[in-house]
Amino acid sequence: MHVCFFNRSYWPDLSATGQLLTELAQDLVSVHGWDVTVVCGYPLRSDAQPPASECRNGVHIVRAAGSTLDPKPFVGRATNYVSYFASARSRG
Repeated sequence: MHVCFFNRSYWPDLSATGQLLTELAQDLVSVHGWDVTVVCGYPLRSDAQPPASECRNGVHIVRAAGSTLDPKPFVGRATNYVSYFASARSRG
């Protein structure tokens, strides 16, 4: 089975949803043998600069461009989500 997740955060981002999705995606690959793709944004809370696409622990990761503003103010968080979804639509 093939499944594709769209989520703003994924490894190496340290947000809770990114960590949970990372664990879920890797378990679907290792335990169930599924083909998993994640379309995510670039990390907000990490100094890492991962490539635009890669395969990690069997999960195909595609990163969509988008803003990486400080998510604490509402304007920064909203801008990050809107720019991610606009870019993820074309990358997906």
